[in-house]
Amino acid sequence: MHGRLGAEVKGASGQALLGAGLVLAVAIAYESLFIGHGLNPIDEAWPLWAVNQMKQGGTLYEHVLWVFPPGHLLSAWVAQSIDPPGFRIARTLYAAFAVALSVSCWFLARRLMAPIFALAASLCIALAAPNTHLMHAIFGYRYMVFSILALLAFDRRLTSDARRWLFVTGLLLGVGGFFRLGPAFAAGCGIGFAIMVAHRSPRDWLRDWVWLAAGLGVVFAPLLLWCAATVGLPTFWTEIVTRPATMLMLQSLELPPMEWPDGFDRVDIRLLFVALQFRLIWVLYGLYLVGLAVSYVRARQRGEAFPHALLMAVWLFGGVFFVRSLTRSDELHLDSVIPPVCLLTVHWAYLACQSVGRRFEIEEATRGRAHAAVAALLVASWVFLLGVDLWVPHARRGGHEVVSMREGIELQQDHQAQLTDRIVRRLRLTDPEARILDLTASPVYKLLADRRGYGANDLVMPGTFLDDTEARDFFERVKKDPPQLVIWPKRPYDKLPARAVERTAPELTAWVQEHYVMWGRVRRHYLMGPRGTRPPEGW
Repeated sequence: MHGRLGAEVKGASGQALLGAGLVLAVAIAYESLFIGHGLNPIDEAWPLWAVNQMKQGGTLYEHVLWVFPPGHLLSAWVAQSIDPPGFRIARTLYAAFAVALSVSCWFLARRLMAPIFALAASLCIALAAPNTHLMHAIFGYRYMVFSILALLAFDRRLTSDARRWLFVTGLLLGVGGFFRLGPAFAAGCGIGFAIMVAHRSPRDWLRDWVWLAAGLGVVFAPLLLWCAATVGLPTFWTEIVTRPATMLMLQSLELPPMEWPDGFDRVDIRLLFVALQFRLIWVLYGLYLVGLAVSYVRARQRGEAFPHALLMAVWLFGGVFFVRSLTRSDELHLDSVIPPVCLLTVHWAYLACQSVGRRFEIEEATRGRAHAAVAALLVASWVFLLGVDLWVPHARRGGHEVVSMREGIELQQDHQAQLTDRIVRRLRLTDPEARILDLTASPVYKLLADRRGYGANDLVMPGTFLDDTEARDFFERVKKDPPQLVIWPKRPYDKLPARAVERTAPELTAWVQEHYVMWGRVRRHYLMGPRGTRPPEGW
């Protein structure tokens, strides 16, 4: 008897490792395709630019504009320390977080569904967001691995009844919050509420919450002490809570329209699927709300423990994080919330297959083959609808190299590579000690040219200035040390006239228009120099 049990445990462990190895291989292969391709002048360059300013003596949150926790800068810091400006190394580190997320989701999914469906869910996560990968946006979900690990630790609390696992859970949530607040906060909401449905006694709730808070405190207490000793807690709160919330509000985007494809155009199908996801995810979370509520009520009526506390935590975690993404309803923010959506979607398919199998009394062997077919269909449909097979060749067959990056980065469109190279070349003609005023919120140019900005609020976009005082202080800093070169955007932010730089910083832009003259235009940017001067030799 013990020998059979040992063999079953050994077989389950081998199956878990085999599945993890498959997910690991697919995730590494997928992530590696994008490391040398694409460029995001704003989101990707922002952490590298912040680290660059810190290494010049700027204090984070005071002289350096940054709206995320300090841990979010660690990858950029390591990358710049090894090989500045650090794009390729930073991308490799971000990819490692994404791979770790996919593998951790495999282990979490195994707690919720059959292994074949857990494999489908984790493979969908490993093959997600092809467009956003090529754009190298700042993925919220790249640091979501800590939230998934926290959910796994919480599951150990549920299965072992050992409260010490909640300390580990809180510790992992704290580490995740040190990198990115959104996923950690959402997971904390899910776990905190799941504690309430898992136990009937408020005394048990309180004890569990104390253990959870203790783990959080181990991480956040030193962080808050450091902030209090440097910039002060009010400033820290403003920079990582108030300012990003303001930016989200001022940079909000409506839901993308649903436009039916003309025929069988794969690009149009992908765009429709992206727009559909914003609507269908509401339905998904709504169905789980009803199902979990009914299950909880029935368990209470029978006097039984609620059996789906982990699923409840995953549902609320995903729901809270999804609601946060709706402020700016674009594909990049949608992709950040996809992992829990994949878990719940595949879990729903698993429940449906289980229900069909029981109702029609399908044999176990036939049921297993059907499950494998459904799981394969889910992954294939995901790849087809997202157009993963359309994007991957772009990241594999090369393109136009960005010479100024010195890191072998390639872009598919030649004009994008030329835009970067031409602006960087002109920036390098300016005095290394002179200031550059970039009104495009694209720090990639100053970073590649190794030129100085103004620090603090020098990424001018909606939300950069919380009030007129901040805008005036920055304006005074610019007037005190006038820039040798101004980069002016031809197109407004988000291509919306209301978000043009003239609206974001009217006093500053009026002063620039009065004191500077056009030196030339490079694609979608204007380069301006002081009136009465000419461009440097070699311009």
